Amino acid sequence: MYEQLTKKIMKLMNIKRPVSHEEAKFIAKWKEEYKFKDEIILEAVRRGINFKGQEVTFYYINGILQTWKKRGVSSNLDILALDDEFRGKKSETPAKKKNDIETLKIKYHSDKIERLRYIDGKSDWVDLRAAEDVSLKRGESALISLGISVQIPEGYEMIIAPRSSTFKNFGIIQTNSIGVIDSSFNGNDDIICMPVLAVRDTDIHINNRICQFRILKNQPSLEFEEVEDLGGRSRGGFGSTGVD
Repeated sequence: MYEQLTKKIMKLMNIKRPVSHEEAKFIAKWKEEYKFKDEIILEAVRRGINFKGQEVTFYYINGILQTWKKRGVSSNLDILALDDEFRGKKSETPAKKKNDIETLKIKYHSDKIERLRYIDGKSDWVDLRAAEDVSLKRGESALISLGISVQIPEGYEMIIAPRSSTFKNFGIIQTNSIGVIDSSFNGNDDIICMPVLAVRDTDIHINNRICQFRILKNQPSLEFEEVEDLGGRSRGGFGSTGVD
């Protein structure tokens, strides 16, 4: 079902394997539940690729189409109207005041890695790069230097997580899931590293983007109160939402 549309989608996304069952379910959903024309679906795919590159997924494209469905899109003209509306709102957004901007002091330990920057305004996460060449066999672990030390503003902490493409491109997982760095880790020699485990033989080179970070405000002070009854309705316990 939807063979021609599927072929066009897979070609745009540069996927050379057969469509998976889950991907086919997404395409059927876009046609049968959302009732979109092929041209609308393909436009969502193109926009996803333009924004995410080769990291685009069917989940991401579904998010675009879900939004368009809620906004009543039925033609390319409707999409252009939404674009105009978005640009209008963006131009009305007041510029950040100086007091809203924090400064992150950075000491670089390598002149071979690119300096930190936002990626074309696409996200408020910032990529981090390997500052050394690392070769790992399957099952080996390493602490990869990211080549920087930072002074985090008081009242904030840094969260470090893998990029969405890290596992696919390098076959490594971050062994602490996410890294949390507080503002006391701010010495010149407090170099930020990424602990990894290789699930296949892999080579990581200087300047490869392997993880990303953002700065968050510290959690507010909490008081802990012991009670017998929380007063809420039970949802059935952990894992009760199922797999679909």
